[in-house]
Order: sequence, then structure tokens, then C-alpha cells
Amino acid sequence: MLQGAEPGAAVFAAQWRPASEFSDEEGRCLHREHARQAADAMLAAGQARLVKLRN
Repeated sequence: MLQGAEPGAAVFAAQWRPASEFSDEEGRCLHREHARQAADAMLAAGQARLVKLRN
């Protein structure tokens, strides 16, 4: 995840950048670190939803 960012911040930031900055024509991630950050953000968002549903 991004240093000092809240869960999901990487996903939000990625939405406002051109897709070509992160992926090739077939949607494959060009940067391993960006892929890891996106996966971490998606996992954190999923965990947040689970916590919210339990409350």
C-alpha cells in the first residue's frame, strides 16, 4: 500500500491517471510495484467491507 495512505487510496489515485501509464494494450500491469499496491488496496477495501457488514 502507499506509504501513509489510507486503505483504498491507491485505487482512488489510479482512477485519475491514464490507463496507459499502468498497463499495456492487453491490460497487463507494466509496473510490479503498482500491481502490488493495487492488490493491497483491493484487499484492504474488501476487509473494510467485511468489518462494516459485521457491525
